[in-house]
Amino acid sequence: MKGFMDLMLAVNLPFSNPDQAIERLRTYAQPPYLAQRGIAIGYRDLGQPDQALVAVEEALKQTPDNPELFYLKAQILRQKSDKLQGEDQTRTRNQSVRSFRQAWRLRDRFPESLVRQLNREGCRTFQQSRNRNPDACSNGTVNWQGNQQGA
Repeated sequence: MKGFMDLMLAVNLPFSNPDQAIERLRTYAQPPYLAQRGIAIGYRDLGQPDQALVAVEEALKQTPDNPELFYLKAQILRQKSDKLQGEDQTRTRNQSVRSFRQAWRLRDRFPESLVRQLNREGCRTFQQSRNRNPDACSNGTVNWQGNQQGA
């Protein structure tokens, strides 16, 4: 627990050292997939999506059916896509939608409030991936979960 708290403080407080907190988490936190999840969140919050993706992929190797990890991966990919343009942005947003859909298929493991948040974020990312208005998601008529094969 200490490693997680150190990292959250390091990410959010000025003049702190997130690299030291990440290293402590990597070294001491158990089980390993939770350590990698914490590291991914830290890198996400630091605006370093490539490092965050490495950590979340490592966590998924250890727990391949964990909906929280798919949700986190989707958020990281969406964050990364916001910094890209053109085909790279489209491809990354589509990857994000696929991860949102993977989390959605396992939504019965989430509390209802998180299911609503997942639905909102997944829908907005889906709409953005198709250059449509993400505000259309607020009326509940967008079927972003639809085609499970493509993005």
